[in-house]
Amino acid sequence: WHLAPARARAHEAAGAGVKELTAATFADEVASGDVFFMGYAPWCGHCKNAMPLWNKMGGIVADAAKEAGSAAPTIARVDCTKESALCSGWGVRGYPTFVYANKGGVDGRKYAGARTGKAWREFAMSADARARADAVTFAAAAAAPPPDD
Repeated sequence: WHLAPARARAHEAAGAGVKELTAATFADEVASGDVFFMGYAPWCGHCKNAMPLWNKMGGIVADAAKEAGSAAPTIARVDCTKESALCSGWGVRGYPTFVYANKGGVDGRKYAGARTGKAWREFAMSADARARADAVTFAAAAAAPPPDD
């Protein structure tokens, strides 16, 4: 993580900057900017293992963006046991699932990389995560017929 221990503990302790979103708050959040979220279930063991690291993400990404002079995406989590329609609309089928939603909430992509703080931070701050050109349109993908294999 490359943070001083006290600074890292401060980010983790409060889930600094990581927002818990609901269907009611997600639309407003994604209308104002990009959102990188973790779809989770409270009973999921993999989610419980990932949550402490994910809780550090908000502050760490905000710090990285400030140092780079760029905008940071909102780092969030969504309890899919309570927000099933929101999660299924973004393609969350298992837990945890990490999704980067572009501003406007039309385009997004599932994160499929390593489940480490460094990898998440690099993805969240990369041009690749923000690129609409290679993003998957979830509504179109859901409506498309399955490929012939």
